[in-house]
Amino acid sequence: MVVCGDFNIHVDQTQDVHAGRLSRLLQSFDCRQHVTDPTHTGGHTLDLVITRTDTFIRNLCVGDAVSDHAMISFKLDGAPEPTVSVQLVQPRAWRRLSLDSFTADLQTSTLCRDLAALSVM
Repeated sequence: MVVCGDFNIHVDQTQDVHAGRLSRLLQSFDCRQHVTDPTHTGGHTLDLVITRTDTFIRNLCVGDAVSDHAMISFKLDGAPEPTVSVQLVQPRAWRRLSLDSFTADLQTSTLCRDLAALSVM
C-alpha cells in the first residue's frame, strides 16, 4: 500500500495538532511517512509518501518545485513473489455414488454405531 500526495498538514512542525493526530493515526495502522525535506515553497513538508512499516522505499528525492509544491520521486521495492503451492485434487464422481453403499458404510462406522465411544474422543 502506498498513499502519496498533498496532505496540507505541516508534518515538520511537531507541535502542530494536526501533525500529531496524523502521526498517531499512521502508527495505529502500522504505517509510516517517508518524506523529511520541505516540499512546499513556504518551507514546510506537506507532500507525503505513506506506506506500511514493512514496505521499503529507496532513493526518495524531493526535487524542484513544479508549482508551489516539489516533485517527489522514489523507488518502491517490490514485494517478494508469492510462493505458489500446487495441490493435485481428485474430485469425487458424485454421479456414480451408490446411496445404498453409502448408507451401509455409515451404519457400520463408529460414527453411527457407537455414539458413546465418540464422547471420549
